[in-house]
Amino acid sequence: MDCQFLRLMQTEVTQASKIVEIRMLPKDWELINFIEEQGFVTFGQICTKFFNSIDSSCSTRLKRLMEAGYLSRKPLVDLFRFSSQNKIRPSYFPHILNLNVSARQKIYFINRNYSKGYGKSAQLYKTSMILHQLILNDIRLFLEEEVVHKRLVNDPKVKIIADTIFGKNKGTVPDLTLEYNKVKVAIELERTPKGRSRYLWRFQNFMSSNYTHVIYYYTDETQLKTLLKMAGVRGKFAFAHYRTPNELYSNVFGLLDINSFLHKVLD
Repeated sequence: MDCQFLRLMQTEVTQASKIVEIRMLPKDWELINFIEEQGFVTFGQICTKFFNSIDSSCSTRLKRLMEAGYLSRKPLVDLFRFSSQNKIRPSYFPHILNLNVSARQKIYFINRNYSKGYGKSAQLYKTSMILHQLILNDIRLFLEEEVVHKRLVNDPKVKIIADTIFGKNKGTVPDLTLEYNKVKVAIELERTPKGRSRYLWRFQNFMSSNYTHVIYYYTDETQLKTLLKMAGVRGKFAFAHYRTPNELYSNVFGLLDINSFLHKVLD
């Protein structure tokens, strides 16, 4: 756990004397569980998923949940400051500039007082995971809307399954998985380039796994050529930019949408 990051989070904790009572609704618990699982979310992501993109309703409810001590928020740039010197961590900002999020955008997370002792997403409470999770949220929202699925599991839960179910290969623990009948899809987010040997090891593990499909979402167009080359002529792999999640590239099937890809691999 990043101690500097935890100290930064503690500055946002609502004092007990300021906490107000709130009648929790089923939607509130769904919202909190979603944020607990994903770690960090934007206002737009919450509004789209839980409030039908109605800003006023979303804003009012989030304010109440913060006043009641369930949620906290900070501008993204403040999550990347050194707590002692109040300086921005410069190494992160080249990545921020390539993402669909501004440095001043406010990011929501579970109030650390509420999460103590619970911590489903404790492993996500560090600065290195913020940008990854914000992008992954957009991908998850797209998948939930576009793809029929029985179960969608995020990164921490997948790791738990790999630890507890005998025979699971930890080399094939993706960022997200979705399942429906015979369809078992591994979703990976590729935010930084990796070496050739790392790709080959990862792809070989996926080939021998019980996943029927593997979809890599990348953040930089320059990554696509390398990913396609490493995948070779393997039908279960496809790749897409996270901003256009329904435009998949496959060495076997060419350019196609996600549902066409899912059906073609099983045909």
